[in-house]
Amino acid sequence: MSFLQVVDLTVTFGGLVAVNKVNFGVDHGDIFTVIGPNGAGKTTLFNAITGFQNKVGVINFKGEDISSWRTDQIAKRGIVRTFQHTTIFQGITVKEAVLTGTYKGNQASIWDILLRTNKFKVNEQRLLSKVDQVLEFTGITAFKDDYGRNLPYGAQRLVEIAIALAAEPVILLLDEPAAGLNSAEKRNLSNLIRKIQESGVTIILVEHDMPLVMGLSSSIMVVDHGEKIAEGKPDEIAHHPEVIRAYLGGAAC
Repeated sequence: MSFLQVVDLTVTFGGLVAVNKVNFGVDHGDIFTVIGPNGAGKTTLFNAITGFQNKVGVINFKGEDISSWRTDQIAKRGIVRTFQHTTIFQGITVKEAVLTGTYKGNQASIWDILLRTNKFKVNEQRLLSKVDQVLEFTGITAFKDDYGRNLPYGAQRLVEIAIALAAEPVILLLDEPAAGLNSAEKRNLSNLIRKIQESGVTIILVEHDMPLVMGLSSSIMVVDHGEKIAEGKPDEIAHHPEVIRAYLGGAAC
C-alpha cells in the first residue's frame, strides 16, 4: 500500500459531483502533482484529503483510515497544506506568522502561558529557535521583522510555505504555489520544493505551470470534471494523446 492511499473519493455539492470516485496512491518521498483545468476538482480534492470538505471514500495514511478525522487531527498527524490564495497575517511580522505554525511542538499548558512559568519560557525559546530554522530554510530571514502587508507577493508565497513547514509536515500539500510569480521567483520556488522533498517530506502539488510540474514531479495525475483521466510519470503524461489534446496543447494549463 502507498504512503497515502485514496480510494473512490467522491465529493458532491447538492446534485453536482465535484470529485467522482478518484483513486490514487502517493509513495513516501515523492512529489505527486495533480493537474487539470480550472474547476476540475483539484482544490476540492485537497479540501477532502485535509478534512475541510465532507466526502465519501477512503483515505488511508500509513496504514490507518483517516477518512473521518477532523482537520486538526489530520494536521497534527502531519498532513499539512497551503492554500491557493495567500492567507498571510497582514498585521503581524513574518516571524510571528511562522510562529503560528509551531502548534504541533507546543508543550506548554494554558496555565503555563498565563503564569509565564519556567516551562513556558523554555517552550517559547524552543519554538522561536524552530522558527529561525524555518526562516533560514525557506530563505526569508531578511523579512522576519517585516509585516505581512508590506511584503512583495513572491515573499508572501514563501511565508505561506514557511508557516506550513513550521508544523513539521510529513506530507505537504501545495495548492498552486507558483500562481502570480515571475520567472525568477518560480525558479526559487522550484529549488525550495526540491529542497523540502530532499529533507524527507512527501509533497502533493496542484499547479498550472507545466515547466515547473514536469521538472519536479515524480508522477502526475490529470483530472477533468472531477474524474481522473490519466496518471503516470512526467514523460508518460507529456506523450499521452488525451492529455496533449485536452491540456498540454491548450490554454488550460
